[in-house]
Amino acid sequence: MYKDLALGEITAEIAGVNKALVLFHARPDADAAGSAFALADLIKDMGGEAYCLCADELPGRLAFLAEGDQESVNASSLPEGFADIARVIAVDSASPSQLGELFGKFKPSLMIDHHGVGERYADGYVDPFSAATGEIIFAIANELKAKSLLPCLKLKTVERIYAAISSDTGGFRFSNTTSATHRAAAELLSYGIDAAEINRRLFESKSPSALRALKLGLEKMKYACDGRVCYVAVTADEIEREKIEKSDCDMFIEAARSAEGVEVAFSVRNAPGDDNCRVSVRTVGSVNAADLCAVFGGGGHARAAGCGICGKDVCLAAEAVLKETERRLP
Repeated sequence: MYKDLALGEITAEIAGVNKALVLFHARPDADAAGSAFALADLIKDMGGEAYCLCADELPGRLAFLAEGDQESVNASSLPEGFADIARVIAVDSASPSQLGELFGKFKPSLMIDHHGVGERYADGYVDPFSAATGEIIFAIANELKAKSLLPCLKLKTVERIYAAISSDTGGFRFSNTTSATHRAAAELLSYGIDAAEINRRLFESKSPSALRALKLGLEKMKYACDGRVCYVAVTADEIEREKIEKSDCDMFIEAARSAEGVEVAFSVRNAPGDDNCRVSVRTVGSVNAADLCAVFGGGGHARAAGCGICGKDVCLAAEAVLKETERRLP
């Protein structure tokens, strides 16, 4: 049985780390990458050594979160022998499957996460009331400072934490944003970071591939349940034909969720070379996205969740998700 740690306990664990591998989930977002690199900063600023790893390389729009530290987050970039002596910590990963191939290579002894639904795989600190894992990393940083274990927070670290929080709250627009989230953001802003530029990179700067993905998503949108549900199903052939990068497939769910009056939006895609379908769900109102995705072995948050469905047929997968959605609508 894995142990739930209090904030003070996870802070003490981090303070005791000399060498660390910080893992974050495949298909990374800014919360995962920002939290990982910020945690690595804390360890290094206390005199330790840390590297961040992911099963997928960072997409171009998130490369700034690793700038100055690592050119690659692939396991092959690790110094020889480092993994044998390092403590393995996973961040923003609710289940071992989210770590992809890394979970088979490295066994985390600690996890730090904010997802309410998942599969525990290590001792750790999980706070579903935090809007982002970045919010937790900031709390750990402040604890370390209060105990005089961390001399200061560097601007680069603050930028990474702010990006993590802003990303997972949709620029502080999503319902997971709390008064504590705004207080954390205000404190981060007091360090003098360029929040406007960070948010521009996160939300406004889109690659040609991302724009093609958004266009395809808008073209493929379908409505159900008298307009209360909107979904997008995209095949591997379509993704390949439009030359869409894997990291830009999140644009499909963004297209579906943008429709007026929609209570449940979901996207289903089968990426080239993948034998399964990837499902992303976003909700408002009474339907819990995490509960819906849990039916298919997934999880996440009440308003944003995901899962995988065996098989390449996106239409069959979409029908299954739609059927479960219809059952849950009042």
